Amino acid sequence: MLSLTRRVVVARNDPFQVFAALAQLTHCRRLLSNARPPQPTPKELKELLAALRKGVQDRRFDIKLSPSDVASYNNRLQQLRLALIDGALDKIVDVLDSFKKDKLIGLVRLQEWRELAYFVEDSLKKRHSVLDADSMPPESILEDLAVDAAAAFAGGNGEAAFALKFLLLEKLRRRDHQGALNLYHRWLTEAQMVGADMVHTEKSHQRIFTEPAQQLRAGDKDALAFSEDLSPEISSDIESQLEGTEIAHHYVMHSPGVLELHLCAMAAYYALDDLPGAVNTMVGVQISMRPPPVATFAQGLFTSQMVGSDYITGFIVFVENVRVARLIARPIALVNEVKSLATLHDANRVIALYQTVVQACHNAPTWTTPSASGHVFELRMLEPVWVEFFKAFSQMRLLPQVLDAWKEITVQGIERSQALWNVYLLALATCGKIRLVLLAWRQMVSEGLLDTVSYSTMLKQYVAFDLVDDAVALFNHIVHQDWRPTGPGSEIISEASRRQMTNIVIDGLLQAAAMKKDPAYLARAESVYNTLKKAGPGPDIFTHNAFLKYYTTIGDIAGAARRLKALSTSDLKPDGASFTIILQGLLKTKHPDPTKATLDLMAAFGVERTRPIFDMILQTIIGNDGTPFIELGMKLLDSMEIGAILPDERTYSIFLAGLFRQRSIRDEQKVQYEEEIRDRLARRNITIDLLSYNHILAACLEPAAIPTSFMVATGLRYFHEMIRRGVMPSSKGWQLVLSAVWLQQQNAHETMIVLDTMKRLGFRPDSRLGTLIERIRRQIRASRQNLF
Repeated sequence: MLSLTRRVVVARNDPFQVFAALAQLTHCRRLLSNARPPQPTPKELKELLAALRKGVQDRRFDIKLSPSDVASYNNRLQQLRLALIDGALDKIVDVLDSFKKDKLIGLVRLQEWRELAYFVEDSLKKRHSVLDADSMPPESILEDLAVDAAAAFAGGNGEAAFALKFLLLEKLRRRDHQGALNLYHRWLTEAQMVGADMVHTEKSHQRIFTEPAQQLRAGDKDALAFSEDLSPEISSDIESQLEGTEIAHHYVMHSPGVLELHLCAMAAYYALDDLPGAVNTMVGVQISMRPPPVATFAQGLFTSQMVGSDYITGFIVFVENVRVARLIARPIALVNEVKSLATLHDANRVIALYQTVVQACHNAPTWTTPSASGHVFELRMLEPVWVEFFKAFSQMRLLPQVLDAWKEITVQGIERSQALWNVYLLALATCGKIRLVLLAWRQMVSEGLLDTVSYSTMLKQYVAFDLVDDAVALFNHIVHQDWRPTGPGSEIISEASRRQMTNIVIDGLLQAAAMKKDPAYLARAESVYNTLKKAGPGPDIFTHNAFLKYYTTIGDIAGAARRLKALSTSDLKPDGASFTIILQGLLKTKHPDPTKATLDLMAAFGVERTRPIFDMILQTIIGNDGTPFIELGMKLLDSMEIGAILPDERTYSIFLAGLFRQRSIRDEQKVQYEEEIRDRLARRNITIDLLSYNHILAACLEPAAIPTSFMVATGLRYFHEMIRRGVMPSSKGWQLVLSAVWLQQQNAHETMIVLDTMKRLGFRPDSRLGTLIERIRRQIRASRQNLF
């Protein structure tokens, strides 16, 4: 029988199950309990050694196991299983102690911990039975075993925590709230010790602020982005405020199955009216406390205690207060939460989160009784959290929330620092309120709160709102101040920042010269350029590109050529943007062969002809609207196909994406051009790849393109082609398709086909796509209910 069982288990390639199978044979139970545990065969020993070493590797235990160690471990594992079967309490305790002593307790499989939990739970139930109470072991030993079982795998498995939950609930029913908390904290500490390698800290989170962006092209409107305007000094200062606030906490990862253990602790804290203690405890726990399971737990626990509905409601509110206070007490987590909602562009959830945490800060003093707790419980949001909220509000143009947050900072007693003034100024500017921008700027000037970021921000706003003369006046003021801001502790503006400010002013003057056709602005721009050239720091390629853009905008190709000639005598070389600007100018002036002229110009500057160069030229040409530009793009493809540099898959996809973005070309013309490109792809045996498919989907379906029914149909055709070929769309691709078929066309049938396809392919959406899918499903359900 033994050899038969062994053969069965080995056939399953799981030597751990040998003695489990034997134990299930009831007629062998007495024999096994009295006999020496059977020894594994050499083959089983080898497999067991491999399994243990894999377990060691998976859990990153720094333990070297010899064959004798494995044999000893195997023997103790058998003894534990047999002791559990026979209910031998002393033997169970001894074996577990030996595992702990040799630091092998983390290698005991989950099945053993489950069986230990079941054993303890059964013993506890018998202790509360009149018949078995006297014959049962002391509760303290059962508590030790329950903590051992629940703490297995860093306390992350709910099935091994049944016994501990039974103990905690029993203490709560006996009103032993402090005893319940003591037992809970024993488990939490043990879980952290057992699973030290499964523990992480917030130190491993990504940096809160991105590094300062590379210097922008002069006058670039995208310079309104916050991450580009925060100086390294301010970023470091803000980030330093978070150092030490959270990294001391070890966040134990838990499965949802152990949520009720934490809720038992919350019930004890609630009974003791100790919200600060609950918050301090839960800050170190990584688990979601959603309202539905909390309400279910409260109904099950308190209904049996014959308490009123007000007590149950109070507990639910208590847990919600803990959840919000825990979020505020973990500023890095709160910053990341705001950042993720801003990425989703979910204005409603950002506003709701802001209102929740602000309300929590207001209500915190009323959550505890000062006479009982000895102090008033206070909550305040740190400066980096306010910065992130300002960024989110400005990104979604939520001016009322920007103004409310600025007032709330004062209410909470937060000092309006230089960094907060800067992000507030940027938020007002992004919302397009120049009057409020000017009012904030005057107050910053009066309080002497100006630094490099402040000056750069205001220069950009003056240019953006067509107040070039004010920008020049501010720039001259900075120069007369010897490039030293008036803010406290401000240092002399760096050369890179000086060059950037100068480029902003030059670009603003050149824009005004082109729009107003006033040569005086050009003369002033040349004057600033000469000052920059003489006094330093010298101009960069962005400075020259600003002049190139001015000349090509007014159609003065000769002026652009003079600027290029001046550039050739310097240490600088034109970049890709320089040649793109020249090509756009040639296209605007209807040059007979703009492609050849641009390529010859590149050759004069020593730029080698490569496929990326041709792709850049094609993208510039096809980006203009009209049949002549499509024909010019086809001509470029013809020349490439007979030349040394052949077009590849990306080249053709650039043409297709540009074709579908055309507005003035009829749909039937687009079909003809598309068929021609697809024929060329087929002749050269080239297939479209994932990246190009996504670009084509974006060209057809992105909201900025205001897609027509023809474009939506074309986008869906390419989407289904991807699926047939086994090419998985990106999250952005799925999002574009769903937005087109439901949000624009309200086509529920096609929408469900897309959702079913995603499910069938096993695609896991990111948070933004997941939010969209949930929203679409809700709307579809609502629309179907309205039909009936």
